[in-house]
Amino acid sequence: YYLNAEYNYKNRYFLQASTTMETSSRFGHNAKEGIKLGGVKWGLFPSVQAGWLISSESWFKVKPLNYLKLLVGYEETGNDNIDYYTSRTYYSNVEFFGEATALQLANIANSEIQWETNRRINVGLEGALFNNRLMFGVDFYRSKISNLLTKKAISDITGLPFIWSNDGAMTNIGVDASVS
Repeated sequence: YYLNAEYNYKNRYFLQASTTMETSSRFGHNAKEGIKLGGVKWGLFPSVQAGWLISSESWFKVKPLNYLKLLVGYEETGNDNIDYYTSRTYYSNVEFFGEATALQLANIANSEIQWETNRRINVGLEGALFNNRLMFGVDFYRSKISNLLTKKAISDITGLPFIWSNDGAMTNIGVDASVS
């Protein structure tokens, strides 16, 4: 489900807010985060972006600069890029010497498996110079991923090398720049 709202005041000040609510059969029944509806966990991912078109202000009188906009935002996104049956124990069929078949443990359930959550803050500036012949943009961001999906090593006695878990975290800080 998606909900989106936008507001613009005098074509100078902009506000956009949205939220996404998602679920997947890949998630465990006992996922720690989210909202439980209809017997399953749902991830809730809000976003808000604000912009100020500085070049539309009456006091802005910079000749070669035709367009200048400041952007600030916060967003959350989710990632469910795991195998379809990660939250369940299952067996797979194996063949022995072309003569016999058997069932072999293929996965151990993780009923707490859930989506990764990426929280990102950004501040950006975009502009155009020389009658819109040279455009530029720069965006500073910091993102932090919690509940990072990882393959966790488990005991050899299980017969499996790993299980999926939400044991990781990662932070990215950077700058995106463009000129055209």
